[in-house]
Amino acid sequence: MRKQAFIVLSFLLSVVVSGQSNIDYPNIGFSTARNVILTKVTRSDSATVLSFTTKAKPGDWISIPSKTYIQELKGKSKIYIKRSEGIPLGGKFTMPASGEVSYKLIFPPIAKTTSYIDYGEDNDGGSWFIYDIAVNPVSNKLRLPKDLYGNWFNTSTGDWELSFNDKYAVYKN
Repeated sequence: MRKQAFIVLSFLLSVVVSGQSNIDYPNIGFSTARNVILTKVTRSDSATVLSFTTKAKPGDWISIPSKTYIQELKGKSKIYIKRSEGIPLGGKFTMPASGEVSYKLIFPPIAKTTSYIDYGEDNDGGSWFIYDIAVNPVSNKLRLPKDLYGNWFNTSTGDWELSFNDKYAVYKN
C-alpha cells in the first residue's frame, strides 16, 4: 500500500513541477536599482513570480508599491501585481539588522511565447525599473561566456563603461 501511495505522490509531484519553469539569475538589459537583485523568475499556468534580494542599510525602509507591474512588450498593457510574499505590498518595510531581505512578487501569468519582460513601479512612490528580463532560456546571440554579461564599471572612477546582454553590447552609450 505504501509503495502505491509513493508512486501516486511521485507522479503528482512531477506533474506539478513540469507545469512551471524556473530561470535562476535571469539576464537583464538594464536596471535602475543597484541594490536589488532579481534571483529567479518562475513561470506557471497560474502565475509569474519574480524573486528578489534587496540590500540596504539596516533600519532604512523600502516599499513595493501596489501598482508594481510587469510588461511583456513596450506598448502592451501592464500586468499588475496580485500579491507579495516576504515583504508587505503598498507599505513601508524596515530593513532588518542583516541589511538584506528576500521576497517574491506574484503577477498573473504571461504568454508562454514571451521571451522578455520589463518590471516597473507606477508613480505612487516607485522608482525601480528593470528592463529586458529574459524569461525564457534563450541562446546567447552574442555568444559570450555567461560571466561577461551585465554592466561593467570603471574601477577608478565608478563610471559605467560597458554592458553585455542577450541582445546588445553597449560601450559608452
